[in-house]
Amino acid sequence: MSIPEASIKLARLVAIPTVSDTDADRVDLACHRALQAQLEREFPRAHALLEREQPDDFALLYTWRGSDPSLPAVAFLAHWDVVAVDAATERDWTHPPFSGFTDDRFIWGRGTLDDKISVVALLEAVERLAAQGFSPQRTLYLCFGGDEEVSGIRGAGTIARMLTGRGTQLAALFDEGGVVLDGFLPVVRGPVALVGIAEKGHLNIRLSTIHDAEDELSPEEIAQGRINRAIDRIERSPFPSRLTYPVRELLRAVAPGVPWPARLLYRMPRLFSPILLRTLAAGTAPAHLVRTTQGITLPRDGDMRGEHRHPATADITVRTLPGDSIDSVIHRFTRLVADRSVRFEPVPGDVPGEPVFPHALSARQFALVTEAVHAVFPESLCTPYLLNASTDSKHYLGLTGNIVRFTPIRLSMSDLRRVHGIDERVSHENLARAVEFYITLMQTAAQSVS
Repeated sequence: MSIPEASIKLARLVAIPTVSDTDADRVDLACHRALQAQLEREFPRAHALLEREQPDDFALLYTWRGSDPSLPAVAFLAHWDVVAVDAATERDWTHPPFSGFTDDRFIWGRGTLDDKISVVALLEAVERLAAQGFSPQRTLYLCFGGDEEVSGIRGAGTIARMLTGRGTQLAALFDEGGVVLDGFLPVVRGPVALVGIAEKGHLNIRLSTIHDAEDELSPEEIAQGRINRAIDRIERSPFPSRLTYPVRELLRAVAPGVPWPARLLYRMPRLFSPILLRTLAAGTAPAHLVRTTQGITLPRDGDMRGEHRHPATADITVRTLPGDSIDSVIHRFTRLVADRSVRFEPVPGDVPGEPVFPHALSARQFALVTEAVHAVFPESLCTPYLLNASTDSKHYLGLTGNIVRFTPIRLSMSDLRRVHGIDERVSHENLARAVEFYITLMQTAAQSVS
């Protein structure tokens, strides 16, 4: 079997380790520059046709000028940076994570799913549309970032500020997000296309305590005991379950595929929320849909900091539902722990984010994605979705509220665990479908968004 040309392009980009790091001094800028140069070689027609600007080492903005400059533009987002690979797990990979190994079914390596596939699929779509002589009525932007995994401030943030300064108006923005997923809800047969209309918030909190040693117990035992008690109180009090707007919309959308009589509950989720919450929280759906989640890293002894001061720490990763906030989470933990010697502080290098609400998403923008999904994934049921992650799209909220988050690939639940994990890979078929999806979406969005 011959390898598709788009797959070869993706493999070459995967082989460039554009790893993000919260410590800017540890980022290999040469790799990021090498990838940017590679894009020019791989997509010559797009680079000849589109205007390319680079306001930062981690930001690329491509502009495809529309024939009617009075119309608000449409933006497509992606990012080329990837998370690091734990050195202790490299031996567990079937193929080295930055080899770009390609066989007759898959391209293997870090970034194949998150999110170099979107960079390749978007530029490949432009290549093919340009070859067909397509000309957009409204301006299209391709906004690529190189630091999404560590907040997106220099990538997406820089581009958003630049567009805002120019007085740009966006009719819609399309970013990475949900996928076409098999086995998402046991009550629904067949794949579900999860189209993100909102994002959960995120923060990483460090618990710490320092004790001045004047006790029969050692300072380490005192400090660690306090951290252990704090963790126990937090774990015994999970956040309450709630049905937020995006999840209610999801339940309504999947209702036609749910057997009777449960279908009635899904059709009217607000009315039957107590029953649905008990059902969903019992494990028939991912926990992140119905509650703010907390994941605790077991406590560890800190380094000695002074002759008589011994800190102990633990980290909590929190993903907040719409309606919760950074302040409310910290207040809740402080109240639960009820120990003034335990401090709650952001993990160094972490940039927390609040939940992103679907405050202005129009039915037309969602319909555009739905139409493209049905054209490329006709076997799937398309639903709104609450994304359990943060994307670069949050930086563009001042430019538009019409934000849709969807990565056009079909995965199983086990495939989904490869994102940021061992043996990340994507099939040639998925990449081909992603290109077709963006061709379809660009053609309709460039003419039809209102």
